[in-house]
Amino acid sequence: MINKITIRSEINVFSVLILIIGGIGAIIIAGNFIYVGIYEKSFLSLCFSLIFLIAGIYSLYCIFKVDMLEITKSHFKIKSIFGSTKKEISLTSLKAMKEIEKKGGGDVNLKWKELNLYGKDFEYKLTSITYGNYLELKNGISKELKKNKLARIKKNK
Repeated sequence: MINKITIRSEINVFSVLILIIGGIGAIIIAGNFIYVGIYEKSFLSLCFSLIFLIAGIYSLYCIFKVDMLEITKSHFKIKSIFGSTKKEISLTSLKAMKEIEKKGGGDVNLKWKELNLYGKDFEYKLTSITYGNYLELKNGISKELKKNKLARIKKNK
């Protein structure tokens, strides 16, 4: 698993489907409210349509905002969903990481983990909801972070 030269993130298909279905559904509902608002001259329907339209567009926008991650022996690359590199971070610049377990509120029994990465001039979060291979990504990063800490300790002696 970690012996690979490169670890690439795998997007959680269920999360993406929820965003797509929610976004398209909200836009369809907005269209119905617009239709009712125009033909019945209802200001309230037009207000509801605006709310649903904004929610639908934001939901679809969130899909394009998801980062694709790539971990090599020396770098942690953050790429857009289309493949262009947004940021490339040297694994030696990673200083610490912290994993937090979170729970959904109310009657929802949803649990997920959030991994916070800290470096010299950056902070990055990745969650188990977004990435299907979250554990593989976490293990790859933590393995390199442990190596970096050991190397720093040896240099200081």
